[in-house]
Amino acid sequence: MFGLILSLIILLSFNSEKILSEDINVSPKDRYNMSSNITKSEKVMKMEQRLEKEFEDYFDREISEVSKAGNDIAQKLLEISQKSNIRPAVFWAIPESEHLHLVLISPGKKPLVQDIDSLKRESLIRKVKLFNNEITNPQTLFTDSYLSLAQQLYQWIVEPFEANLQEEKIDTILFCLGAGLRTLPIAALHDGKQFLVEKYSLAIIPAFNLIDSNYTPIQKARILAMGASEFPTQSPLPAVPIELSTIVDKNLIENISTKNLSRGWPGKLFLNQDFT
Repeated sequence: MFGLILSLIILLSFNSEKILSEDINVSPKDRYNMSSNITKSEKVMKMEQRLEKEFEDYFDREISEVSKAGNDIAQKLLEISQKSNIRPAVFWAIPESEHLHLVLISPGKKPLVQDIDSLKRESLIRKVKLFNNEITNPQTLFTDSYLSLAQQLYQWIVEPFEANLQEEKIDTILFCLGAGLRTLPIAALHDGKQFLVEKYSLAIIPAFNLIDSNYTPIQKARILAMGASEFPTQSPLPAVPIELSTIVDKNLIENISTKNLSRGWPGKLFLNQDFT
């Protein structure tokens, strides 16, 4: 099975140049269909309800009774921003059969919508699959062969709202991805200079109405840190004690077990036998 998968990855990598050469007709000037001025808050709610139904059908149960519209989401983001001193935004990227549907909501702002009309779902998903294969291909592990795909996907998905993200001083993006994009390693998208994860804190959510959006301060949170560095039949992981001590107390590297800490993050540490 592994040999079959590896052969498929290699085959796809050989065809990557051909697939990349199949340009999608989008000119820089009129690349996107701008519709932010006529976008209504209710449209966001309907989009959220559609996403919610996908997950409810999959799990065969009702998941959420919340139905926030776009303006409600914007106000919730503003509330979080005021309490936490961060600038979050929700970013929907929904592949439709004939276009890519993008929506951005910033704290206290009306929803912005941009549709890439000539980017069909089939073409986008093919690039996403190729990108996933390229970054996991053992033969290209230490190369930048994935970079052109990372930049292309960035241009399609993130660039349409890049100016808005900068203008609103957004530092945290909650991505809600439609079917076909949910396996996309969004952090690895590249703007030509930086990976997306170097510019923003990132999270992927199923839908905004499916998460608990109430802000909980973590300043007084207690940490329960656990890990294993020694194994009977596997190679040791010497960095685990260091990682644990970094989380709670940088001075505790060896023989850390259940100890209340007086500095750093308050909490307890469990290592090796104490953990298992």
